[in-house]
Amino acid sequence: MKKSIPGTPSELKDLENKEKKISYRNIFGWVFQILLWIAILFCFIFKNTRSLGAISFEFFCLIYIIYLIIEFFSETSKFLCNKKKNKGIYEKMVEYFKTPPTITLNCESYHFENKIGNNVGNYLGEEVITYKEDYIFPYYSQRDVSGLFYINCDKTNALKKKYIKLVLDVEVNFADSISYYDYEVQKYNLWKRNRFKDALFLYYESRSIPGFVHHNLITIGDKEPLMVNFYLFAIITILGFSEIYKSYVNSLCVYQKFKIRKLISTRYDLNQPDFEKQYQSLVPRINLIVKHINFNPNEYTYLNNDYEVKIPTEKELEEAKKYENKIPNYQISTGEEGIQAGVIIDNPDYSNYDKSPPKGFEYYSGNTVLSPEIINPNGDVPPEFGKPRPKSKNKSKESNNKENEMNNNRLLPENEDSFLGEKEHINIEEDQKGYIPPSIY
Repeated sequence: MKKSIPGTPSELKDLENKEKKISYRNIFGWVFQILLWIAILFCFIFKNTRSLGAISFEFFCLIYIIYLIIEFFSETSKFLCNKKKNKGIYEKMVEYFKTPPTITLNCESYHFENKIGNNVGNYLGEEVITYKEDYIFPYYSQRDVSGLFYINCDKTNALKKKYIKLVLDVEVNFADSISYYDYEVQKYNLWKRNRFKDALFLYYESRSIPGFVHHNLITIGDKEPLMVNFYLFAIITILGFSEIYKSYVNSLCVYQKFKIRKLISTRYDLNQPDFEKQYQSLVPRINLIVKHINFNPNEYTYLNNDYEVKIPTEKELEEAKKYENKIPNYQISTGEEGIQAGVIIDNPDYSNYDKSPPKGFEYYSGNTVLSPEIINPNGDVPPEFGKPRPKSKNKSKESNNKENEMNNNRLLPENEDSFLGEKEHINIEEDQKGYIPPSIY
């Protein structure tokens, strides 16, 4: 029997479809489960002895608190919490395949205000966010390229199971380099209109599907046991028998991972026949042994008719060439007995998330503390922005290292006064057109 290929829907921690090896989390849970029983036993044995009884009770309280934390934050707890939100496996996966993804660019401009009594130079203070923007990246079309989802186990074993412990992940990528170019443009514009509003800056982004849940306990068949729910798990956990109940739940489940993959484009309709040959093998399908589902192309594509599509110019296409290594090349991987087992990425240079500042902001990175004369609440860039910066001859290597260490730790400059006064919140109106200076792009 062939092993599953890393990156396929059936990939597990040990590359198998079942949890044959006991993970360190399970061992940790059982250790504290047994310690809890021992602590209860000691409490009964030494209940009439004042000193040993007090020590036993304190030991019981400590172990019980740790035990509750471990159990209520366990994977089984997460699965059972999401069980009531989930539909059947077919409905759930179809919903994910159909739903268009969102890319949100987020940023925060902030500074630190020293607390009363702090000495100058200790850099302790309260973080104050003065401006915040959440920008939803617009695009024209999307296509699901998740490939085949199937239960990677024999039919006899699958028919005995009642649930799939499904750990989902989502990957949203760009279908072409011009779309990645548009993404970099909007990322640059967001930095430009927010970076100089306060001393420090934090940029992050999220790519997901609305309503997406990572840990899913989904029913396979029509009937399901009445004793599998979070409320019963909570009662049994409080009574001190959580690991026994978790073993019972695990015996009813198939454990599996799967990655939902989406492609988006800002300039092209990925649903056109020209792309059909390219993406036909990546069409989402479901094979659960007892039932096989193929999807119609119209069911997993999306077209934003409100989006104004602009034909790429020659200059834009030339600039977009530098992002060709950011575009993933998908291929179908072969699983057990020659069955198509899903989608993997075959280009090693691929990168879907660049955390570095956009071009032109290298000197004004988020951890670099801006001086008060550069800060502008209106977001205007300083006059020297975009110009080559002269190298300082007087700065020693030691002082440069000290300054870099201070910036990397997001510290407060050496003064007690805050850069800005009261905390102020401003909602930024989304600007899809933006501005790109010729010196940058």
